[in-house]
Amino acid sequence: MILLEEVNATMAQLKRYWAKIRESGDPKTSPAVDALAEILFMGRQVRLHVLLVAQSAPARAIGGPETRENFSTRSLVRYTLNA
Repeated sequence: MILLEEVNATMAQLKRYWAKIRESGDPKTSPAVDALAEILFMGRQVRLHVLLVAQSAPARAIGGPETRENFSTRSLVRYTLNA
């Protein structure tokens, strides 16, 4: 089980850090962001599950709508219609 808390801030920090250290020829997307996407897509096959905690989890914050769709269960507390 992987617990990923404050995903909005974490993803923003990972993207900023990668932009800062990225060299010519490196992929545009951070390897850490790519690894998270791979875990979400294929982690269940090896019994690796992700519990994500966020105040708001827009698709853009976690890698796009296809990534967000990998979460089979969603719990919302004090949600709005937009959530």
